[in-house]
Amino acid sequence: MPISFRRNLIFCLFIVPVVLLAFSTNVSAAQDGYTLKVGRLTSSPRKDLAEFSVFTDYLAKRLQHAGVSGGKVVFARDINEMALLINNKQVDVISDSLYPQLQLRKISNLDFLSNEHRDGVSSYHSILVTRMDSGINQLSDLKGKMIAFEDETSTPSYFVPRVILTQTGMMLVKGTPSPEQVGYTFAREEINITKWVHSGKVAVGALSSKDWTNPKRVPPALKADLRIMYRSAEFPRSILAVRTDLDPQLMRALRNTLLETTMTVEDKAEIYPYRSVTGFSPVMNDKFDWFETHISDIDTSLHRKD
Repeated sequence: MPISFRRNLIFCLFIVPVVLLAFSTNVSAAQDGYTLKVGRLTSSPRKDLAEFSVFTDYLAKRLQHAGVSGGKVVFARDINEMALLINNKQVDVISDSLYPQLQLRKISNLDFLSNEHRDGVSSYHSILVTRMDSGINQLSDLKGKMIAFEDETSTPSYFVPRVILTQTGMMLVKGTPSPEQVGYTFAREEINITKWVHSGKVAVGALSSKDWTNPKRVPPALKADLRIMYRSAEFPRSILAVRTDLDPQLMRALRNTLLETTMTVEDKAEIYPYRSVTGFSPVMNDKFDWFETHISDIDTSLHRKD
């Protein structure tokens, strides 16, 4: 049996049953009715269970009139696993950042339903950060130098800046670059990116505009020696997507719940523990043309490393 198949089998047999057992205590479920299945792309299901149980419970309670009697969280390790679950109708709804969602939409029956607002913010942008004294003022100055990304699944700290650099004619290589190349490495956490730029381990770091204002990710003592040398255009903070062949009545009810019903103070208090979400707004699909054009430039086999 191939090693990768054994890993997936162990994941399904041992982790998922525990997750579903824990989740059943969070959402009331009747003997009949539809069970809403909320997907999450993650390598850490135990860590994510509490947050996504909040969201699943929130939706299930508000969709009872559409025949929903309960819900469950369904985890997958990578894009291909999640696409299979969506296409087999084992996932109905999934929330994630733009890059993973675009990858999923390419290979599964998925469409975007709404933007998720986090802490009142519906969009943000990528920034490239360098030292005050680095002498790096434009993208062409990056030739022969190193840039730190967060990880392979990050929209603001990998996908967007990598595509921008490629568009400007930069040749990116993992590791030490030649004088005509840009080398990259993965720092795995935002604070590491900040530290590596400050110490000179890398010349530039890719962060989000939200990271720049977060003192835990960019501490003031380090920020004083850093500056932003590039900003991208804005893009959605997070997107909620649905299976395209979901029951039409349930699809309408879900759309009404998220986009046409004003959230009460109680609603906001209930959903906030789920990724600090504060509201939803319609998705403008025509805004993704640039991203769709360049999605093929990046490896499609995303594997989230949380």
